[in-house]
Order: sequence, then C-alpha cells, then structure tokens
Amino acid sequence: MSRRAEDLNRTDETVDVIDTHADRSVDVTAPRPQQPGFAPATTDGNGTAIAAFVLGMLAVTFAISVVSVVAGLLFGLIAIGMGAKGVGNAKRLGGLHKGLAVSGIVSGVLAVLLFAAVAVGGVTLFNQVSSNPQLQNQIEDTAEDVQS
Repeated sequence: MSRRAEDLNRTDETVDVIDTHADRSVDVTAPRPQQPGFAPATTDGNGTAIAAFVLGMLAVTFAISVVSVVAGLLFGLIAIGMGAKGVGNAKRLGGLHKGLAVSGIVSGVLAVLLFAAVAVGGVTLFNQVSSNPQLQNQIEDTAEDVQS
C-alpha cells in the first residue's frame, strides 16, 4: 500500500487545523473594491420610451378588436404623451431609446385613427340600418332565426 493510501485509511488520528490569519480583522461593512473590467450598473434609462412603445402596441391591438376600441383610444393617447416625454428624455440621455419613443408615438396615433375609423363606421352603419326599413326587417328576421 502506498504512503498516501495509508494516510487515507487512518481513522484513529485527528488533524489540527491552524488558523494562520487569526490576527487579522475584517470589516464586513466596508464596500468592496470594483473588479477590473466590470463597469458599475447604470441607473439612468429611458423607461418612458419603453412604456410608450409597449402601450402603443397594446393600443393598436385593442383598436383593431371591436370589443375594446375605447381601451385602444385610451392607450393610444397615453402612448402619444409618454412617447413625447420619451423623446425629450432621449435628447437628455444622448439618444437612448429614441426609436422606441417615436414608434410609441406613431403606434399611438395609428390607434387613435383606427378608433376614429371604427367610430365613423359604426355611426354610418347605424344610420344605414335606421333609415332602411327593408334592412331592419332582415335584421329582425335573422335575430328571430337565431333565437329559435
């Protein structure tokens, strides 16, 4: 058996560990020095530009669906306002996320225009139905067929 194997097989002896650094004190509350090659995290950002982009996309999605057109209008108006503020912040931050802010404005305007188109189409459809008795009869007949 080798010397190393003999050392591993001994179970009756204990090994004393000597702390060679016992005389040093460590301040755990002191900040650690920055490691070379890593930049500290920045806290300045353009969150309003990102929010304008997300709200603009939601506004277009809601404006396309007929059920939640009003939510599309509301999100579109908020996206336009936040996008304008995001462009202002981008100028201050050296152009950070300016494209997102502009796309938030564009999609917000698109959502407002879609809302206007749906509103005009709804009013036009209502006027057509109310002024045409033959169309009213067809709608009533269809409603009766659906109910039975």
